[in-house]
Amino acid sequence: MAISTSNHPKMPVRIPQYFSCFSPAARRWVPVASRPIQSPGVQSSAQGNTPRSHFNIVSWNIDYSSSYPTRRCLDIINHVFKYGVPDILCLQEVRSEVRASLLGNREIRQAFLTTDAATDLEYKRFITMTLLSKERFAYSLDSKEMGGSNDEGKFIVGPVFREHLPSAAGRDGLCVDLIPPCAPDTFLRIINAHLESCDGFSYRAAQLKQLSSVLHEPGCSGGL
Repeated sequence: MAISTSNHPKMPVRIPQYFSCFSPAARRWVPVASRPIQSPGVQSSAQGNTPRSHFNIVSWNIDYSSSYPTRRCLDIINHVFKYGVPDILCLQEVRSEVRASLLGNREIRQAFLTTDAATDLEYKRFITMTLLSKERFAYSLDSKEMGGSNDEGKFIVGPVFREHLPSAAGRDGLCVDLIPPCAPDTFLRIINAHLESCDGFSYRAAQLKQLSSVLHEPGCSGGL
């Protein structure tokens, strides 16, 4: 006898992503290894052991439909850099030509890791991108080298993925997990999302509900 599953909630779709850093030797952006979240062990990390950290986070919607998006994006970057390199930079509505300009920018190459350095944008009007300070976070091209002596005390780049959201416009949440150096079975989660347009209120409510649940998953000790 067939069993109907029409009333069963669908599991969220998650697409793995990765960060890249610019390699002067290779003269291109190359993938960065991400460390997986460890399974909780016996007394592997006590509650409250996650170090208190202050992160400078900048989030900016570039507005893909306005004139001169590439020029405006570079002006935004120059404005942000006047106040120092942020630890985390979240960008929304990034068009293909804007992304190309960012990836070719000398300051961006020197200062940041970035998502979506090789994402195919042929069928997308725009995407979200998250950039991490190379000085602030531990990373490596080889996952076995992560957390070396030069990275002591730094949060480590963990899993990265896009969480598909209920949407008429293909919206998602770009999720970045940052692993504390002293608690490898926990993580902080940063979500970069561009919600449905204002006329899609019902979608926006559902998107916020789903993203809230993503921040309350086991092991997540905080985030935004």
